[in-house]
Amino acid sequence: MRSFDSEWRISDSEHDDPDSSENGLRRLAGPPTIEGAISQKEEEHMARQSQRERNAKQRERQRLLRDRHKIERRPAWDDFARILLFRVISGLLKTGKLTKLGELEDELVGELVTQGFDERAAYEVFSALVEQYGSGDSPFRRKVHLVH
Repeated sequence: MRSFDSEWRISDSEHDDPDSSENGLRRLAGPPTIEGAISQKEEEHMARQSQRERNAKQRERQRLLRDRHKIERRPAWDDFARILLFRVISGLLKTGKLTKLGELEDELVGELVTQGFDERAAYEVFSALVEQYGSGDSPFRRKVHLVH
């Protein structure tokens, strides 16, 4: 069971070790502690790292995180977002709420335009989604890599 409190962003009662990076808990920013202090030598080394070295380390961290998520069969935010959008669009189509669907389209396209996307292209993509999701068939493929 997860809960929020003042010391941790997320508390997870299933995990006993509050300092474990494995359970995704992170301390909120606060006063530095002796345990978390970086020595001057380490700080100088960090300052000397080139952008290439930092990028290489970041790529490795991301690869390890993706590998761990794959092993855990953990869905990404995008997986939830795709399913949610499918459910909303197909639900509005099934119930005949086309006005509501048009309002949703305008809101989503407006937000995408604010982010810098082309308005006409955004409407085209939304229309393609409505056409695909309106067929009644699930547009999602089975994630075979998660089965094995």
